[in-house]
Amino acid sequence: MINFGAEGSCEVIKSFHSENIVLPEVDLPALWRKLEKLAGDAVKELSPADLKVDEAMVIFSSPWYFSETHHIFQKFDAPETINKEFTDNAVKGESEKFKKTVFEKFRIADKDALALPIEMMQVRLNGYPTSSSGLGFLGKKAEIFEAFLYFSVLFAPAADSIKRIFEDSGIRKIDTTTSPFVFYKSASQIQKSNLVVVDIGGEITDIILVKGGVISDVLSYGMGFNHAVRKISSTFNVSLEEAMALIASSAENKLEAGLNERVRGGLKDAADEWQNLLKEAAERLASRELLPEKIIFLGYASGFDEFKEAARRQELAHFTVLGRPFSVLNEPSEDKNSRFNFCLAYASE
Repeated sequence: MINFGAEGSCEVIKSFHSENIVLPEVDLPALWRKLEKLAGDAVKELSPADLKVDEAMVIFSSPWYFSETHHIFQKFDAPETINKEFTDNAVKGESEKFKKTVFEKFRIADKDALALPIEMMQVRLNGYPTSSSGLGFLGKKAEIFEAFLYFSVLFAPAADSIKRIFEDSGIRKIDTTTSPFVFYKSASQIQKSNLVVVDIGGEITDIILVKGGVISDVLSYGMGFNHAVRKISSTFNVSLEEAMALIASSAENKLEAGLNERVRGGLKDAADEWQNLLKEAAERLASRELLPEKIIFLGYASGFDEFKEAARRQELAHFTVLGRPFSVLNEPSEDKNSRFNFCLAYASE
C-alpha cells in the first residue's frame, strides 16, 4: 500500500510478502488456485480501517499473459501530414495481426483472452524519436513514419478473478498491465537505450530485450528458481518447504560452513542447467540482432551469485554487440526486493 504525495513522492505504508510457491511439479491450475488465495489474503492484510484505497495496480507475469512488439514502418513518396486517422488505421492493422497470432498459437476462445490497451512505446518521424505519450507527432509532416507498439493479452479468468477480489474490498479503479512493460519502463530509468532484463520467476524466466529505447523482443523459457528448490529438496531428501528454508538460511549466512557449501553446490548445479536454456534463448535473440551486454536481473534468484555468474560466462560473449560477456548492473543491496522496487518505480511515474 503506497501513499503518493506531491511532486511524485511516495511512501510505502504497508506491504505483504508471501512465501514462494513451489509445487512438486509444474501444475498451472493448482498454481493459480494458490495465487488467487494469496491475492485475497494480501488484500485483507493491506486493507486498513481508517484509509480509503483509491486504486489498485495489478501486474501479471508469466505464464498469465502473452505479449508481442510490433514495428510499423511507412515510407511515403513525398512528405505527408501524420493525422489521427492514418495512425489509428495503422495501429488497428497491427492489432488484428496480434489477435490472430494469439488465437492461432494458443488455440484459446475469445472469451478466455483479455486484450489490454495498446502501448505506443515510441514514434519516429524521419528516423527521429518524438513524444508518443502526448501524440505530439500528430499534424507534423514526415516522409518516413515509424511506431513501436507493445501488445499484451491476459488469461481472462485470472484477470476477472483478481478484479473480483479487489471489487469485493471496495476498490473500483484497477490498472492492469504486464511485467515486461513495467520492467522496461523502470529499467529505462537506469539504462536509457540498450539492455537486457532477465526476470527469473518461480517456474519461468522472461528475457526482455530493450534496444533503441523500446522493447525489441520478449522471450520466455520454462525454468525458474523453483528448479533450484526442487534440486535442493532432492539432494537433501527434504520437503520443498525445508529446501526453501535451507536456501534462505544460506542467503543470510546462517548455515555452518559444510552445510552451506553443499547448498551452494546444489544452487550452482541448478544455475548451470538454467544457463543452458539462457544460452539457447540468447542464441535465438541474437540470430535476429546482437544483444546489449548490460543485464538487469530481477526475481529472488537475482540475489544469488550462482545465477549471476552463470550469465557472465565467456561462452555467452559472442551473442553481444561488443563480443564481451554480459555485465550485470544490479547492486547487491538491490537484489532482494528488485521486482518490488521496479514495480514501485513504474507506479510512481
